[in-house]
Amino acid sequence: MNVEPGAVRAMIAQFLGDDLRAVGMANQEVDDELDLLLAGVVDSFRFVALMANLERRLDIRIDLTGMEPSDITRVGALSRYIAQVSASPRAFGRPPSAQHAPEEKAANG
Repeated sequence: MNVEPGAVRAMIAQFLGDDLRAVGMANQEVDDELDLLLAGVVDSFRFVALMANLERRLDIRIDLTGMEPSDITRVGALSRYIAQVSASPRAFGRPPSAQHAPEEKAANG
């Protein structure tokens, strides 16, 4: 599934709607420069839940090791990276259904 960065940003805002309101923000205030962690919108557990939600909705595997650590919780950088993942899953991640290749299953017995 190909998705544009703006659509990813909207998915992030939708999933974190209650969290945004808790810190006095509206979904419309989610811009590229917003750092979800520094703004107090998410903690590490909520960020993992966000990633799991995006993986499920987009049917991709998001491997954040390809991102700069300082960009991981910045909405713009994260949205662009996930858009890349959705356009080229083999280059940046794997679809959840491909996580266990047949040879891995055989090796694990």
